[in-house]
Amino acid sequence: MLDRVHDAITWGRYPEAMRLLNQLIDAEPHPAALLERGRLYLLLSNESAALADFRAASAADPTGAIGDTARSELLKALTPAQPPAPALPPRPTVQPTPPHGWVVGMVIALLILSFICAAFAVIAVGRRITLPAFTPTPLELLVYLRDCSWLR
Repeated sequence: MLDRVHDAITWGRYPEAMRLLNQLIDAEPHPAALLERGRLYLLLSNESAALADFRAASAADPTGAIGDTARSELLKALTPAQPPAPALPPRPTVQPTPPHGWVVGMVIALLILSFICAAFAVIAVGRRITLPAFTPTPLELLVYLRDCSWLR
């Protein structure tokens, strides 16, 4: 008969399962039937009836496996539910740090130096530089720059 009860619970036919369990308990209050009815009461959110059935099953089988299971179910029902632990710890928030003073000073100095070099190149050459139409190798480029009259 408990197999029919398990099938009814599995398929969501709770009224049928409750009727079968009540018939079993009325005929003979077996601890297994009391335990199953307590579990069914928990499924139906009737906590007080579930606790009473767990206590009755525990009293009916004080030293057996069914009584141990009933006491375990009783403890689970009496223990308040705790929220699940997060899967990963929260990431620490890192505040971006401002750059050090020397970094800002170095960037400004390099910018000023690059502008001075560009101005010197424009003033020193004084005219537009035309490079040869071919792509020289590094050695050919050095020879070309050595022979240029405007560098002297």
